[in-house]
Amino acid sequence: MNKELLYNEIKKNNVKIIDLCKFVGFSKSAFYRKVDEKTQFTLGEVKKIILYLNISSPCEIFLS
Repeated sequence: MNKELLYNEIKKNNVKIIDLCKFVGFSKSAFYRKVDEKTQFTLGEVKKIILYLNISSPCEIFLS
């Protein structure tokens, strides 16, 4: 996972991390664990993040 690209998408869309977490359905601490690759995003969570942030190239972020 390329967390720098994910954070760039969050910033580009003026999204607060807490709002993204609420939409996806996990806590802020769970988000940071997933971004730091201590746990993994589920396919459903990835789909919701892509939808919420309107990401056009998700492979660069989630499949690195």
